[in-house]
Amino acid sequence: MPLCLLLTLLAGMIVTTAVSSSSQVISTTPDFTMSANPDSLSIPAGALGTSTITLVSVDGFNGSVSLSAPSPLCPSSYCTTWEISPSRVIVAPNSTATATLTIFAGGEGSAGNITVYGNSGSLSHSVSVAFKVVSSGGAPDFTMSANPNMLTIVQGSAGKSLIILTSINGFQGNVSLTPPVSCLAIGCPSYSVNPMSVYLSSGQNATAGFTIQTYPQTPLATYNVAVTGTSASLSHNAPVTFTVVASTPPDFTISANPTNQTVPAGSSATSQIILSSINGLSGTISLTTSPPPLCPSCPGWSINPSSVTLSPGGTAASTLTFYTYAGGPGSTWVVGVTGTSGSLSHSVSVAFTIVPFGSTPDFAMTANPNSLTIPAGSSGTSTIVVTSLNGFNGTVNLYTSPSPLCPSPQCSYWTIHPTSVDLAPNSTAKATLTIYAGTLAGSGDVTVYGTSGNLSHSVVVSFKVSQPADFILTVSPSLSSVSRGGSTTFTVTIQGTEGFNATVSLSASVSPLLRHGPTTSLPSTVGPYSKSTLTVSTSRSTPLGSYAITVTATRGTITHTYTVTVTVTR
Repeated sequence: MPLCLLLTLLAGMIVTTAVSSSSQVISTTPDFTMSANPDSLSIPAGALGTSTITLVSVDGFNGSVSLSAPSPLCPSSYCTTWEISPSRVIVAPNSTATATLTIFAGGEGSAGNITVYGNSGSLSHSVSVAFKVVSSGGAPDFTMSANPNMLTIVQGSAGKSLIILTSINGFQGNVSLTPPVSCLAIGCPSYSVNPMSVYLSSGQNATAGFTIQTYPQTPLATYNVAVTGTSASLSHNAPVTFTVVASTPPDFTISANPTNQTVPAGSSATSQIILSSINGLSGTISLTTSPPPLCPSCPGWSINPSSVTLSPGGTAASTLTFYTYAGGPGSTWVVGVTGTSGSLSHSVSVAFTIVPFGSTPDFAMTANPNSLTIPAGSSGTSTIVVTSLNGFNGTVNLYTSPSPLCPSPQCSYWTIHPTSVDLAPNSTAKATLTIYAGTLAGSGDVTVYGTSGNLSHSVVVSFKVSQPADFILTVSPSLSSVSRGGSTTFTVTIQGTEGFNATVSLSASVSPLLRHGPTTSLPSTVGPYSKSTLTVSTSRSTPLGSYAITVTATRGTITHTYTVTVTVTR
């Protein structure tokens, strides 16, 4: 046991906490969320605009989602119409899937909201995209967008997006495309565009492929890049956000507590089999044991339940019970337990030593529960049971592994009471281990020792300090420049912690708040583990200078803010 959980956390030696026989695995209903990026579009008459619809798996959701977005039944030359593609996506556990909403702008001045529906069995969600058709008059120009504009790329592999260019106001000509500049550090992603020049005909579209290549050394992070299109004095870009994730496949671990037991002949003993999800594994684990011997006086064993269900990042438990018979042989039996899920298989062994009648008096120790999850700043208890074996009669002194030598508000500490118990032959006695959780999240083990003369035994109680459910708010990029009369966008990301899984309210403010100053557009809510788009717009009268844009995210009593900078130029 480390001297201090603070040192343990800094060293990264966080121990996965087991679930005791008295604990229950909290199950949540798999679900999915939907978001749109952008969720508002201004489209020149006769042109088209796109929005990326992102679906995110929640609590291990795994399935097919049907997408629909009913479009008006009138001539497209007058009405604005739209379509969603593909109309069905597969959302894997702890992952995302995307579809593209394409809007074909009709007559100038029309506006509205498009609702995209997602259905999977009894689950149904929707997201709205606002649009406005603006005048196609003015100087010839072009627009650029990326589809998709958000990617998740496994470290060492490549991701691709389609760059879409649209002619507006009769623009025609060659547009040169420039990929982002890769940094020079080892592992930096590299970028390419093919072709690097496209010809846009008046009122038409053109496309190019954008490839992002990552490497085994690429840092696991979120990157914001853009492809730039240039034609004479005109220049625009298509931003793309991508996240590099680890290539480690989902898996699980299996362990036993305890791994060694002493069993008096004619009685039984148990060991807790603990299974933990790693790398987002979700599914059912089947449990089997090595076959018991087939003889009248031989011991036997069983596992219950014989299968458990793991949620991503969760734990589950089953109980291995070892049975003996009076007059059975005094020997040690090693029982193997194997957990299997698809092609994954892991095993753990537990040794049971049978003490025959007439052996030396002794005692045994158990803990109930043998693992605890304790909210930060509170306490939890485990009952230490001391049992007389073979007529043991005497006093057992109890003490624990040392508590951490650091301030108690930060580190956890523990006590045992009473510090000694008296055992009569073939009886039991109890003591209480109390663990006071510090303010730091983390986990550890407490060893309770029992001694009587030359006899010594111990039992281990695992614990985990949990923090209140919360979320992390980030906005990227941290700064941006925009010309008068233009607009710029930021990606707002909500990441839940400690099991947070609720919708968050969003708002944005501008400082200094000036007449004709920048204005903001931001969806009022966003789901956990989702992204939203903040749009900052300016007018021809907006004063030049830098403005602080503060995004506020609120859920109940939890509020977080994030400030970015927008510089308005000529």
